[in-house]
Amino acid sequence: MRVFQTLTEAESEIRRDLSKGPEIISTRVQQQTGLALNGRERMGYQYSVMEVPSSVSDLIRFGKEHFQVYRDHELAITSWLKDELYRRLYPNEWYDTFDEDPPDCSEIKHPLLKSTLEGNYPSYTYQARMVGARQQVARTLRANPDTRRAYWPIYLGIDALRNGDPTRVPCSLGYSAMIRDMGDGQQKLILFYLERSCDFDHFWLSDVFFARKFQAMIAEDLGIKVGALIHYIISFHSFDVATAEIY
Repeated sequence: MRVFQTLTEAESEIRRDLSKGPEIISTRVQQQTGLALNGRERMGYQYSVMEVPSSVSDLIRFGKEHFQVYRDHELAITSWLKDELYRRLYPNEWYDTFDEDPPDCSEIKHPLLKSTLEGNYPSYTYQARMVGARQQVARTLRANPDTRRAYWPIYLGIDALRNGDPTRVPCSLGYSAMIRDMGDGQQKLILFYLERSCDFDHFWLSDVFFARKFQAMIAEDLGIKVGALIHYIISFHSFDVATAEIY
């Protein structure tokens, strides 16, 4: 497993790893067909990182330094990140902030996600899948700090039944939290983030950001420090990364 202290180290080395991955050609991405995309893929990719930007402004600054999509769509992605972060981390409270029906899904704000909506709405939202997640994971670990059962699923059985249809299903499989001493003599909250599929160029950065914020909130609830974020991706791919040597 690759072990990184900072996200800057992770980004550089992951980009290099992907550039050396086997070439793939995809004619179907999510529900869109006929795209004929050429890219690179690493299967079963795993790494850990200790430091992740903690605010939207810091994440945007990092994104603009390393990813074209953040440079091209800074304002739109900033708005989406703020909205989606609140929806995911406070799914119940978010609904309570509106006297009338809440606004449409946050995906209409994202320059890439808004083009993949099925009709007027997505086929699922992470907000709906995160209801109760923070409370349940914290409750499980508080009752038994040594447990290996503090897992919250995102990908559900209904998604498996739909995976042959031209519809979107979650890229994230779930989160597994454990309290462990990783060798420094301190009990910290370790989060394992499991993903079915991850697009490095466009969504890796926000995926890591949301996972880290979820981890930090649970650690705060438990009164312990945040440890490593361990990220496992079944299909880690890039359709933009250079195929030449990267040093």
